[in-house]
Amino acid sequence: MTPRPIERPLRLFTGLLLFTFATSHFLAHATGLLLLPAMETARTVLLWPWRTLPGEALLVASVLTHGGLGLWALYRRRHLRMPATEAWQLGLGLCIPILLISHGMAGLFSDEITGTQLTYTRALYLYWMVSPDLMLPRQIVLLLILWLHGCIGVRGWLLVKPWYRRWAPVLGALALSLPLLALAGIFNGAWDVERRVGAEPAVAAVANPPANPEDAAGRAALAQLSGWLVDGYVLLLVGTIGLRQLRNWHAKRSNPVRVTYPGGRVVVVPRGTSVLEASRAAGIPHMALCGGRGRCSTCRVRVSGGVGALPAPNPTEAAVLERMAAPPSVRLACQLRPTSDLTVAPLLTPRDGAAVPVAIEEGPATGRELPITALFIDLRGSTSLAAARLPYDALFIVGRYLQVVGEVVRRHGGYVTAIAGDGVMGMFADEADPGASAASALRAAEALWREIGDLSRELAEELEAPLGFGIGIHTGVAVVGPTGCGTSGSIQFIGDPGNVAARLEELTKDFGATVILSDKVAVLAGCRAPDRLDRREVAIRGREGTLAVRLVHRREDLMGALEGG
Repeated sequence: MTPRPIERPLRLFTGLLLFTFATSHFLAHATGLLLLPAMETARTVLLWPWRTLPGEALLVASVLTHGGLGLWALYRRRHLRMPATEAWQLGLGLCIPILLISHGMAGLFSDEITGTQLTYTRALYLYWMVSPDLMLPRQIVLLLILWLHGCIGVRGWLLVKPWYRRWAPVLGALALSLPLLALAGIFNGAWDVERRVGAEPAVAAVANPPANPEDAAGRAALAQLSGWLVDGYVLLLVGTIGLRQLRNWHAKRSNPVRVTYPGGRVVVVPRGTSVLEASRAAGIPHMALCGGRGRCSTCRVRVSGGVGALPAPNPTEAAVLERMAAPPSVRLACQLRPTSDLTVAPLLTPRDGAAVPVAIEEGPATGRELPITALFIDLRGSTSLAAARLPYDALFIVGRYLQVVGEVVRRHGGYVTAIAGDGVMGMFADEADPGASAASALRAAEALWREIGDLSRELAEELEAPLGFGIGIHTGVAVVGPTGCGTSGSIQFIGDPGNVAARLEELTKDFGATVILSDKVAVLAGCRAPDRLDRREVAIRGREGTLAVRLVHRREDLMGALEGG
Protein backbone atom coordinates (compact mmCIF):
# COMPACT_ATOMS: atom_id res chain seq x y z
CA MET A 1 0.00 0.00 0.00
CA THR A 2 1.39 3.39 -1.03
CA PRO A 3 2.06 5.77 1.87
CA ARG A 4 -0.15 8.82 1.95
CA PRO A 5 1.73 12.06 1.27
CA ILE A 6 1.92 14.21 4.40
CA GLU A 7 2.33 17.65 2.80
CA ARG A 8 -1.30 18.22 1.78
CA PRO A 9 -2.99 17.15 5.05
CA LEU A 10 -0.35 19.05 7.03
CA ARG A 11 -0.99 22.22 5.04
CA LEU A 12 -4.74 21.76 5.49
CA PHE A 13 -4.51 21.08 9.24
CA THR A 14 -2.23 24.02 10.00
CA GLY A 15 -4.20 26.31 7.69
CA LEU A 16 -7.52 25.44 9.34
CA LEU A 17 -6.03 25.87 12.81
CA LEU A 18 -4.69 29.33 11.92
CA PHE A 19 -8.02 30.22 10.30
CA THR A 20 -9.81 29.20 13.51
CA PHE A 21 -7.43 31.40 15.50
CA ALA A 22 -8.10 34.33 13.17
CA THR A 23 -11.86 33.76 13.43
CA SER A 24 -11.77 33.83 17.24
CA HIS A 25 -9.68 37.03 17.06
CA PHE A 26 -12.14 38.68 14.66
CA LEU A 27 -15.11 37.70 16.83
CA ALA A 28 -13.40 39.30 19.81
CA HIS A 29 -12.72 42.44 17.74
CA ALA A 30 -16.39 42.58 16.69
CA THR A 31 -17.55 42.80 20.30
CA GLY A 32 -16.09 46.33 20.29
CA LEU A 33 -19.52 47.30 18.93
CA LEU A 34 -20.67 46.70 22.53
CA LEU A 35 -17.84 48.93 23.86
CA LEU A 36 -14.60 48.21 25.70
CA PRO A 37 -15.76 46.01 28.64
CA ALA A 38 -17.35 43.56 26.17
CA MET A 39 -14.08 43.41 24.21
CA GLU A 40 -12.06 42.60 27.33
CA THR A 41 -14.53 39.87 28.33
CA ALA A 42 -14.49 38.38 24.81
CA ARG A 43 -10.68 38.46 24.80
CA THR A 44 -10.57 36.51 28.03
CA VAL A 45 -13.07 33.89 26.84
CA LEU A 46 -12.33 33.50 23.10
CA LEU A 47 -8.55 33.81 23.22
CA TRP A 48 -7.99 31.83 26.41
CA PRO A 49 -7.17 28.52 24.61
CA TRP A 50 -4.43 30.26 22.62
CA ARG A 51 -2.90 31.78 25.79
CA THR A 52 -2.26 28.37 27.39
CA LEU A 53 1.11 26.70 26.94
CA PRO A 54 -0.22 23.93 24.63
CA GLY A 55 -2.22 26.51 22.65
CA GLU A 56 0.78 28.81 22.18
CA ALA A 57 3.01 25.87 21.21
CA LEU A 58 0.48 24.59 18.66
CA LEU A 59 -0.02 28.09 17.27
CA VAL A 60 3.71 28.78 16.84
CA ALA A 61 4.27 25.33 15.31
CA SER A 62 1.40 25.89 12.85
CA VAL A 63 2.71 29.32 11.81
CA LEU A 64 6.21 27.94 11.18
CA THR A 65 4.92 24.83 9.37
CA HIS A 66 2.38 26.66 7.20
CA GLY A 67 4.87 29.40 6.36
CA GLY A 68 7.55 26.85 5.52
CA LEU A 69 5.16 24.97 3.23
CA GLY A 70 4.39 28.26 1.48
CA LEU A 71 8.11 28.86 0.81
CA TRP A 72 8.44 25.25 -0.38
CA ALA A 73 5.49 25.74 -2.76
CA LEU A 74 7.22 28.83 -4.16
CA TYR A 75 10.55 27.01 -4.57
CA ARG A 76 8.96 23.98 -6.22
CA ARG A 77 7.29 26.01 -8.97
CA ARG A 78 9.19 25.98 -12.25
CA HIS A 79 7.45 29.17 -13.39
CA LEU A 80 5.06 31.71 -11.94
CA ARG A 81 2.26 31.39 -14.48
CA MET A 82 -0.76 30.20 -12.56
CA PRO A 83 -4.51 30.88 -12.26
CA ALA A 84 -5.38 34.16 -10.55
CA THR A 85 -6.81 32.45 -7.43
CA GLU A 86 -3.58 30.49 -6.89
CA ALA A 87 -1.48 33.61 -7.45
CA TRP A 88 -3.48 35.63 -4.90
CA GLN A 89 -3.37 32.83 -2.35
CA LEU A 90 0.39 32.33 -2.69
CA GLY A 91 1.22 36.05 -2.88
CA LEU A 92 -0.93 37.04 0.10
CA GLY A 93 0.40 34.12 2.12
CA LEU A 94 4.02 35.17 1.53
CA CYS A 95 3.23 38.77 2.59
CA ILE A 96 1.53 37.84 5.87
CA PRO A 97 4.69 37.12 7.98
CA ILE A 98 6.11 40.59 7.26
CA LEU A 99 3.05 42.18 8.89
CA LEU A 100 2.35 39.44 11.42
CA ILE A 101 5.70 39.06 13.18
CA SER A 102 5.66 42.25 15.26
CA HIS A 103 1.95 41.83 16.08
CA GLY A 104 2.40 38.18 17.02
CA MET A 105 5.49 38.82 19.11
CA ALA A 106 3.67 41.50 21.07
CA GLY A 107 0.72 39.19 21.66
CA LEU A 108 2.82 36.19 22.70
CA PHE A 109 5.65 37.74 24.70
CA SER A 110 4.39 41.13 25.89
CA ASP A 111 3.76 39.85 29.43
CA GLU A 112 7.13 38.11 29.75
CA ILE A 113 9.41 40.67 28.10
CA THR A 114 7.81 44.06 28.76
CA GLY A 115 5.97 43.26 31.99
CA THR A 116 2.82 44.84 30.50
CA GLN A 117 -0.25 42.80 29.60
CA LEU A 118 -1.44 43.57 26.06
CA THR A 119 -5.14 44.17 26.72
CA TYR A 120 -7.57 45.70 24.25
CA THR A 121 -7.37 48.94 26.21
CA ARG A 122 -3.60 49.09 25.79
CA ALA A 123 -3.57 47.88 22.15
CA LEU A 124 -6.31 50.24 20.94
CA TYR A 125 -4.65 53.16 22.74
CA LEU A 126 -1.39 52.44 20.91
CA TYR A 127 -3.07 52.01 17.50
CA TRP A 128 -5.61 54.82 17.76
CA MET A 129 -3.88 57.52 19.78
CA VAL A 130 -0.12 56.87 19.73
CA SER A 131 0.42 55.72 16.14
CA PRO A 132 -2.74 56.16 14.03
CA ASP A 133 -0.69 56.81 10.88
CA LEU A 134 1.50 53.69 11.05
CA MET A 135 0.35 50.99 13.47
CA LEU A 136 -3.40 51.26 12.80
CA PRO A 137 -3.14 50.95 8.96
CA ARG A 138 -0.70 48.03 9.38
CA GLN A 139 -3.19 46.14 11.54
CA ILE A 140 -6.08 46.82 9.14
CA VAL A 141 -4.03 45.63 6.15
CA LEU A 142 -2.93 42.54 8.10
CA LEU A 143 -6.53 41.76 9.04
CA LEU A 144 -7.74 41.97 5.43
CA ILE A 145 -4.81 40.06 3.88
CA LEU A 146 -4.98 37.31 6.49
CA TRP A 147 -8.70 36.85 6.06
CA LEU A 148 -8.63 36.87 2.25
CA HIS A 149 -5.79 34.32 2.16
CA GLY A 150 -7.65 32.07 4.59
CA CYS A 151 -10.96 32.34 2.72
CA ILE A 152 -9.33 31.37 -0.58
CA GLY A 153 -7.80 28.30 1.05
CA VAL A 154 -11.00 27.25 2.85
CA ARG A 155 -13.06 27.71 -0.33
CA GLY A 156 -10.63 25.49 -2.25
CA TRP A 157 -11.04 22.83 0.42
CA LEU A 158 -14.85 23.05 0.55
CA LEU A 159 -15.45 23.36 -3.18
CA VAL A 160 -15.67 19.59 -3.68
CA LYS A 161 -17.98 18.95 -0.73
CA PRO A 162 -21.43 17.89 -1.98
CA TRP A 163 -23.21 20.39 0.28
CA TYR A 164 -20.98 23.38 -0.52
CA ARG A 165 -22.93 24.80 -3.45
CA ARG A 166 -26.12 24.82 -1.38
CA TRP A 167 -24.46 26.66 1.51
CA ALA A 168 -22.09 28.84 -0.53
CA PRO A 169 -24.26 32.02 -0.31
CA VAL A 170 -24.48 31.71 3.49
CA LEU A 171 -20.75 31.03 3.87
CA GLY A 172 -19.95 33.91 1.51
CA ALA A 173 -22.10 36.28 3.57
CA LEU A 174 -20.33 35.17 6.75
CA ALA A 175 -16.91 35.55 5.13
CA LEU A 176 -17.77 39.09 4.09
CA SER A 177 -19.50 40.20 7.27
CA LEU A 178 -16.98 38.98 9.86
CA PRO A 179 -14.04 41.23 8.84
CA LEU A 180 -16.42 44.17 8.42
CA LEU A 181 -17.81 43.59 11.91
CA ALA A 182 -14.25 43.22 13.26
CA LEU A 183 -13.21 46.55 11.73
CA ALA A 184 -16.35 48.24 13.05
CA GLY A 185 -15.64 46.79 16.51
CA ILE A 186 -12.03 48.03 16.42
CA PHE A 187 -13.07 51.57 15.51
CA ASN A 188 -15.89 51.67 18.04
CA GLY A 189 -13.68 50.20 20.76
CA ALA A 190 -10.91 52.69 19.96
CA TRP A 191 -13.40 55.55 20.20
CA ASP A 192 -14.50 54.18 23.60
CA VAL A 193 -10.86 54.02 24.77
CA GLU A 194 -10.28 57.62 23.73
CA ARG A 195 -13.43 58.72 25.55
CA ARG A 196 -12.56 56.80 28.72
CA VAL A 197 -8.94 57.99 28.78
CA GLY A 198 -10.16 61.59 28.66
CA ALA A 199 -12.74 61.03 31.38
CA GLU A 200 -11.15 58.55 33.81
CA PRO A 201 -7.52 58.88 35.01
CA ALA A 202 -7.48 55.20 36.06
CA VAL A 203 -8.14 54.11 32.46
CA ALA A 204 -5.38 56.39 31.25
CA ALA A 205 -2.95 54.68 33.64
CA VAL A 206 -3.95 51.25 32.26
CA ALA A 207 -3.81 52.36 28.62
CA ASN A 208 -0.53 54.25 28.95
CA PRO A 209 1.27 53.07 32.11
CA PRO A 210 4.16 55.22 33.30
CA ALA A 211 7.44 54.11 31.78
CA ASN A 212 10.20 52.62 33.91
CA PRO A 213 13.69 51.62 32.79
CA GLU A 214 12.98 47.87 32.93
CA ASP A 215 9.79 48.09 30.83
CA ALA A 216 11.47 50.41 28.33
CA ALA A 217 14.37 47.97 27.97
CA GLY A 218 11.92 45.07 27.51
CA ARG A 219 9.99 46.90 24.81
CA ALA A 220 13.21 47.80 23.02
CA ALA A 221 14.38 44.17 23.18
CA LEU A 222 11.02 42.95 21.80
CA ALA A 223 11.14 45.50 18.96
CA GLN A 224 14.71 44.50 18.13
CA LEU A 225 13.82 40.80 18.12
CA SER A 226 10.80 41.47 15.89
CA GLY A 227 13.00 43.41 13.47
CA TRP A 228 15.51 40.59 13.31
CA LEU A 229 12.75 38.07 12.58
CA VAL A 230 11.30 40.24 9.79
CA ASP A 231 14.76 40.69 8.26
CA GLY A 232 15.38 36.97 8.57
CA TYR A 233 12.11 36.13 6.84
CA VAL A 234 12.76 38.59 4.00
CA LEU A 235 16.23 37.07 3.50
CA LEU A 236 14.68 33.60 3.53
CA LEU A 237 12.10 34.67 0.94
CA VAL A 238 14.73 36.29 -1.30
CA GLY A 239 16.95 33.24 -0.86
CA THR A 240 14.11 30.91 -1.88
CA ILE A 241 13.50 32.94 -5.04
CA GLY A 242 17.23 33.02 -5.77
CA LEU A 243 17.65 29.26 -5.27
CA ARG A 244 14.66 28.69 -7.50
CA GLN A 245 16.16 30.82 -10.27
CA LEU A 246 19.52 29.08 -9.87
CA ARG A 247 17.89 25.65 -10.09
CA ASN A 248 15.96 26.63 -13.23
CA TRP A 249 19.08 28.11 -14.85
CA HIS A 250 21.05 24.94 -14.15
CA ALA A 251 18.21 22.71 -15.35
CA LYS A 252 17.95 24.59 -18.65
CA ARG A 253 21.64 24.12 -19.29
CA SER A 254 21.72 20.40 -18.51
CA ASN A 255 19.60 17.94 -20.51
CA PRO A 256 16.26 19.75 -20.86
CA VAL A 257 13.13 17.75 -21.70
CA ARG A 258 11.09 18.18 -24.90
CA VAL A 259 7.31 17.82 -24.51
CA THR A 260 5.45 17.44 -27.82
CA TYR A 261 1.76 18.37 -27.97
CA PRO A 262 -0.93 17.66 -30.60
CA GLY A 263 -0.26 19.57 -33.78
CA GLY A 264 3.48 19.08 -33.41
CA ARG A 265 4.08 21.94 -30.96
CA VAL A 266 7.21 21.31 -28.89
CA VAL A 267 7.90 22.87 -25.49
CA VAL A 268 11.42 22.62 -24.04
CA VAL A 269 11.49 22.70 -20.23
CA PRO A 270 14.01 21.87 -17.48
CA ARG A 271 14.00 18.40 -15.97
CA GLY A 272 11.67 18.19 -13.02
CA THR A 273 9.04 20.42 -14.63
CA SER A 274 5.57 18.88 -14.61
CA VAL A 275 3.67 18.56 -17.88
CA LEU A 276 1.03 20.96 -16.53
CA GLU A 277 3.72 23.54 -15.72
CA ALA A 278 5.13 23.08 -19.24
CA SER A 279 1.68 23.76 -20.71
CA ARG A 280 1.17 26.88 -18.61
CA ALA A 281 4.67 28.19 -19.27
CA ALA A 282 4.07 27.90 -23.02
CA GLY A 283 0.54 29.31 -22.83
CA ILE A 284 -1.05 26.04 -23.98
CA PRO A 285 -4.61 25.70 -22.61
CA HIS A 286 -4.70 22.79 -20.16
CA MET A 287 -7.57 21.91 -17.87
CA ALA A 288 -6.69 21.56 -14.16
CA LEU A 289 -9.80 22.09 -12.09
CA CYS A 290 -8.16 21.47 -8.69
CA GLY A 291 -5.28 23.83 -9.48
CA GLY A 292 -2.70 21.08 -10.05
CA ARG A 293 -2.90 19.53 -6.57
CA GLY A 294 -3.62 15.97 -7.70
CA ARG A 295 -7.17 16.09 -6.31
CA CYS A 296 -8.86 15.53 -9.68
CA SER A 297 -8.03 13.93 -13.00
CA THR A 298 -9.07 16.75 -15.33
CA CYS A 299 -5.45 17.50 -16.30
CA ARG A 300 -4.74 13.93 -17.41
CA VAL A 301 -2.89 13.25 -20.63
CA ARG A 302 -2.34 10.24 -22.85
CA VAL A 303 1.36 9.64 -23.41
CA SER A 304 1.99 8.31 -26.92
CA GLY A 305 5.76 8.68 -27.06
CA GLY A 306 8.25 7.88 -24.29
CA VAL A 307 5.89 5.76 -22.18
CA GLY A 308 8.64 3.30 -21.28
CA ALA A 309 10.88 6.00 -19.80
CA LEU A 310 8.22 7.61 -17.60
CA PRO A 311 8.97 7.88 -13.87
CA ALA A 312 6.70 5.89 -11.58
CA PRO A 313 3.65 7.75 -10.26
CA ASN A 314 4.07 9.37 -6.86
CA PRO A 315 1.62 8.35 -4.10
CA THR A 316 -0.81 11.20 -4.88
CA GLU A 317 -0.95 10.36 -8.59
CA ALA A 318 -1.03 6.61 -8.00
CA ALA A 319 -4.14 6.94 -5.78
CA VAL A 320 -6.02 8.91 -8.46
CA LEU A 321 -4.95 6.62 -11.33
CA GLU A 322 -5.93 3.55 -9.33
CA ARG A 323 -9.38 4.97 -8.62
CA MET A 324 -9.79 5.75 -12.34
CA ALA A 325 -8.45 2.32 -13.38
CA ALA A 326 -6.32 4.25 -15.88
CA PRO A 327 -4.04 2.42 -18.35
CA PRO A 328 -0.24 2.95 -18.08
CA SER A 329 -0.30 5.47 -20.94
CA VAL A 330 -2.62 7.86 -19.02
CA ARG A 331 -0.96 10.13 -16.43
CA LEU A 332 -1.80 13.26 -14.45
CA ALA A 333 -0.08 16.25 -16.04
CA CYS A 334 0.21 18.07 -12.71
CA GLN A 335 2.16 15.19 -11.12
CA LEU A 336 4.10 13.80 -14.09
CA ARG A 337 7.64 15.25 -14.13
CA PRO A 338 9.32 13.60 -17.12
CA THR A 339 13.04 12.87 -17.19
CA SER A 340 13.15 12.30 -20.95
CA ASP A 341 11.35 13.51 -24.07
CA LEU A 342 7.72 12.53 -24.46
CA THR A 343 4.62 13.15 -26.56
CA VAL A 344 1.33 13.92 -24.82
CA ALA A 345 -2.28 14.70 -25.67
CA PRO A 346 -4.57 16.29 -23.05
CA LEU A 347 -7.74 14.20 -22.73
CA LEU A 348 -10.02 17.02 -21.61
CA THR A 349 -10.05 20.22 -23.63
CA PRO A 350 -10.59 23.41 -21.61
CA ARG A 351 -13.01 26.03 -22.83
CA ASP A 352 -13.79 29.49 -21.54
CA GLY A 353 -15.79 29.05 -18.37
CA ALA A 354 -15.82 25.27 -18.84
CA ALA A 355 -15.58 24.53 -15.15
CA VAL A 356 -17.79 27.38 -13.99
CA PRO A 357 -21.55 26.81 -13.73
CA VAL A 358 -23.61 29.33 -15.69
CA ALA A 359 -24.74 32.37 -13.72
CA ILE A 360 -28.32 33.50 -13.33
CA GLU A 361 -29.04 35.94 -16.13
CA GLU A 362 -29.84 39.62 -16.12
CA GLY A 363 -33.08 40.37 -17.91
CA PRO A 364 -35.96 42.81 -18.25
CA ALA A 365 -36.77 43.82 -14.68
CA THR A 366 -40.44 44.49 -15.41
CA GLY A 367 -42.03 43.60 -12.07
CA ARG A 368 -45.38 42.79 -13.74
CA GLU A 369 -47.35 40.00 -15.38
CA LEU A 370 -46.03 38.72 -18.69
CA PRO A 371 -46.84 35.79 -20.97
CA ILE A 372 -43.79 33.50 -20.81
CA THR A 373 -42.69 30.02 -21.79
CA ALA A 374 -40.74 28.10 -19.15
CA LEU A 375 -38.23 25.36 -19.99
CA PHE A 376 -36.88 23.13 -17.23
CA ILE A 377 -34.04 20.67 -17.88
CA ASP A 378 -32.54 18.20 -15.43
CA LEU A 379 -29.58 15.86 -15.78
CA ARG A 380 -30.36 12.19 -15.17
CA GLY A 381 -28.13 9.89 -13.16
CA SER A 382 -26.15 12.74 -11.60
CA THR A 383 -25.93 10.90 -8.25
CA SER A 384 -24.23 7.87 -9.79
CA LEU A 385 -22.14 10.23 -11.95
CA ALA A 386 -20.74 11.87 -8.82
CA ALA A 387 -20.39 8.64 -6.81
CA ALA A 388 -18.15 6.99 -9.37
CA ARG A 389 -15.72 9.91 -9.72
CA LEU A 390 -13.43 12.22 -7.84
CA PRO A 391 -15.43 15.27 -6.69
CA TYR A 392 -13.55 17.69 -8.97
CA ASP A 393 -14.11 15.40 -11.98
CA ALA A 394 -17.85 15.25 -11.31
CA LEU A 395 -17.86 19.04 -10.88
CA PHE A 396 -16.12 19.40 -14.24
CA ILE A 397 -18.73 17.30 -16.07
CA VAL A 398 -21.68 19.05 -14.42
CA GLY A 399 -20.01 22.42 -15.05
CA ARG A 400 -19.64 21.67 -18.78
CA TYR A 401 -23.28 20.55 -18.92
CA LEU A 402 -24.47 23.74 -17.20
CA GLN A 403 -22.32 25.81 -19.55
CA VAL A 404 -23.93 24.18 -22.60
CA VAL A 405 -27.43 24.74 -21.18
CA GLY A 406 -26.73 28.40 -20.42
CA GLU A 407 -25.25 29.05 -23.87
CA VAL A 408 -28.20 27.43 -25.67
CA VAL A 409 -30.83 29.27 -23.62
CA ARG A 410 -29.10 32.60 -24.23
CA ARG A 411 -28.60 31.92 -27.93
CA HIS A 412 -32.35 31.41 -28.36
CA GLY A 413 -33.28 34.62 -26.57
CA GLY A 414 -34.03 33.14 -23.16
CA TYR A 415 -32.85 33.81 -19.61
CA VAL A 416 -31.52 31.38 -17.03
CA THR A 417 -33.54 32.22 -13.93
CA ALA A 418 -32.73 29.41 -11.50
CA ILE A 419 -30.14 26.65 -10.99
CA ALA A 420 -30.74 23.86 -8.46
CA GLY A 421 -27.94 21.31 -8.59
CA ASP A 422 -28.02 20.17 -12.21
CA GLY A 423 -31.59 21.39 -12.80
CA VAL A 424 -31.86 24.63 -14.79
CA MET A 425 -34.95 26.79 -15.33
CA GLY A 426 -35.03 28.93 -18.46
CA MET A 427 -37.55 31.64 -19.32
CA PHE A 428 -38.52 32.86 -22.78
CA ALA A 429 -40.58 36.06 -22.88
CA ASP A 430 -41.83 38.20 -25.78
CA GLU A 431 -44.73 40.38 -24.70
CA ALA A 432 -45.50 41.45 -28.26
CA ASP A 433 -45.48 37.89 -29.64
CA PRO A 434 -45.94 35.07 -27.09
CA GLY A 435 -45.90 32.55 -29.95
CA ALA A 436 -42.35 33.56 -30.81
CA SER A 437 -41.16 32.87 -27.25
CA ALA A 438 -42.86 29.43 -27.30
CA ALA A 439 -41.18 28.62 -30.63
CA SER A 440 -37.83 29.81 -29.22
CA ALA A 441 -38.22 27.44 -26.27
CA LEU A 442 -38.87 24.50 -28.61
CA ARG A 443 -35.87 25.38 -30.76
CA ALA A 444 -33.78 25.66 -27.60
CA ALA A 445 -34.96 22.16 -26.56
CA GLU A 446 -33.93 20.76 -29.95
CA ALA A 447 -30.54 22.51 -29.72
CA LEU A 448 -30.03 21.19 -26.17
CA TRP A 449 -30.73 17.66 -27.38
CA ARG A 450 -28.14 18.04 -30.13
CA GLU A 451 -25.46 19.84 -28.11
CA ILE A 452 -25.67 17.61 -25.05
CA GLY A 453 -25.15 14.73 -27.48
CA ASP A 454 -22.06 16.54 -28.79
CA LEU A 455 -20.89 17.04 -25.20
CA SER A 456 -21.30 13.30 -24.52
CA ARG A 457 -19.05 12.57 -27.50
CA GLU A 458 -16.54 15.19 -26.32
CA LEU A 459 -16.45 13.56 -22.87
CA ALA A 460 -16.51 9.99 -24.16
CA GLU A 461 -13.28 9.29 -22.25
CA GLU A 462 -15.11 10.31 -19.06
CA LEU A 463 -18.50 8.69 -19.51
CA GLU A 464 -19.66 5.08 -19.50
CA ALA A 465 -22.83 6.13 -21.38
CA PRO A 466 -24.09 9.36 -23.03
CA LEU A 467 -25.51 12.00 -20.70
CA GLY A 468 -29.23 11.55 -20.09
CA PHE A 469 -31.62 14.41 -19.44
CA GLY A 470 -35.29 15.37 -19.40
CA ILE A 471 -36.98 18.61 -20.49
CA GLY A 472 -40.40 19.99 -19.57
CA ILE A 473 -41.92 23.02 -21.36
CA HIS A 474 -45.09 24.97 -20.52
CA THR A 475 -46.44 28.42 -21.28
CA GLY A 476 -48.65 30.85 -19.42
CA VAL A 477 -48.72 34.11 -17.51
CA ALA A 478 -46.19 34.74 -14.72
CA VAL A 479 -45.07 37.66 -12.57
CA VAL A 480 -41.61 38.64 -13.79
CA GLY A 481 -39.26 40.91 -11.87
CA PRO A 482 -35.83 41.36 -10.28
CA THR A 483 -34.77 39.19 -7.36
CA GLY A 484 -34.27 40.74 -3.96
CA CYS A 485 -30.95 38.99 -3.37
CA GLY A 486 -28.16 37.17 -5.18
CA THR A 487 -26.71 38.40 -8.44
CA SER A 488 -27.32 42.10 -8.95
CA GLY A 489 -29.94 42.63 -11.63
CA SER A 490 -30.85 38.92 -11.90
CA ILE A 491 -34.39 38.09 -12.98
CA GLN A 492 -36.96 35.68 -11.59
CA PHE A 493 -40.52 34.69 -12.37
CA ILE A 494 -43.28 33.27 -10.20
CA GLY A 495 -46.30 31.46 -11.57
CA ASP A 496 -47.79 28.33 -13.07
CA PRO A 497 -45.48 27.91 -16.13
CA GLY A 498 -42.36 27.12 -14.08
CA ASN A 499 -44.11 24.72 -11.71
CA VAL A 500 -45.75 22.81 -14.57
CA ALA A 501 -42.54 22.70 -16.63
CA ALA A 502 -40.71 21.11 -13.67
CA ARG A 503 -43.54 18.56 -13.20
CA LEU A 504 -43.46 17.70 -16.91
CA GLU A 505 -39.73 17.06 -16.69
CA GLU A 506 -40.40 14.60 -13.86
CA LEU A 507 -42.94 12.79 -16.06
CA THR A 508 -40.35 12.23 -18.81
CA LYS A 509 -38.97 9.38 -16.68
CA ASP A 510 -42.39 7.72 -16.34
CA PHE A 511 -43.15 7.92 -20.07
CA GLY A 512 -39.62 7.16 -21.29
CA ALA A 513 -39.60 10.46 -23.20
CA THR A 514 -36.87 13.07 -23.44
CA VAL A 515 -39.12 16.14 -23.87
CA ILE A 516 -42.68 16.72 -22.73
CA LEU A 517 -44.37 19.95 -23.81
CA SER A 518 -47.91 21.05 -23.07
CA ASP A 519 -50.35 21.11 -25.98
CA LYS A 520 -50.70 24.82 -25.39
CA VAL A 521 -46.98 25.30 -26.23
CA ALA A 522 -47.36 23.32 -29.47
CA VAL A 523 -50.36 25.41 -30.57
CA LEU A 524 -48.83 28.74 -29.52
CA ALA A 525 -45.53 27.96 -31.24
CA GLY A 526 -47.38 27.15 -34.44
CA CYS A 527 -46.10 23.59 -34.77
CA ARG A 528 -47.07 22.56 -38.28
CA ALA A 529 -47.10 18.84 -37.61
CA PRO A 530 -48.01 18.36 -33.92
CA ASP A 531 -49.80 15.07 -34.66
CA ARG A 532 -46.51 13.30 -35.19
CA LEU A 533 -45.96 13.74 -31.44
CA ASP A 534 -47.67 11.33 -29.02
CA ARG A 535 -50.56 13.13 -27.24
CA ARG A 536 -51.50 12.29 -23.64
CA GLU A 537 -53.65 13.65 -20.83
CA VAL A 538 -51.64 13.81 -17.62
CA ALA A 539 -52.37 14.79 -14.04
CA ILE A 540 -50.09 17.46 -12.61
CA ARG A 541 -49.45 17.29 -8.88
CA GLY A 542 -51.01 20.28 -7.11
CA ARG A 543 -53.23 21.13 -10.13
CA GLU A 544 -56.85 20.21 -10.70
CA GLY A 545 -57.90 18.22 -13.74
CA THR A 546 -55.60 16.97 -16.49
CA LEU A 547 -53.29 18.67 -18.93
CA ALA A 548 -52.90 17.75 -22.60
CA VAL A 549 -49.26 17.20 -23.43
CA ARG A 550 -47.07 15.97 -26.28
CA LEU A 551 -44.33 13.38 -25.75
CA VAL A 552 -41.10 13.59 -27.75
CA HIS A 553 -38.99 10.42 -27.90
CA ARG A 554 -36.69 11.34 -30.81
CA ARG A 555 -35.02 14.60 -31.75
CA GLU A 556 -36.10 14.09 -35.37
CA ASP A 557 -39.76 14.16 -34.28
CA LEU A 558 -39.28 17.51 -32.52
CA MET A 559 -37.50 18.91 -35.59
CA GLY A 560 -40.28 17.61 -37.82
CA ALA A 561 -42.99 19.18 -35.67
CA LEU A 562 -41.19 22.51 -35.82
CA GLU A 563 -40.60 22.34 -39.56
CA GLY A 564 -43.90 20.77 -40.57
CA GLY A 565 -42.59 17.55 -42.07
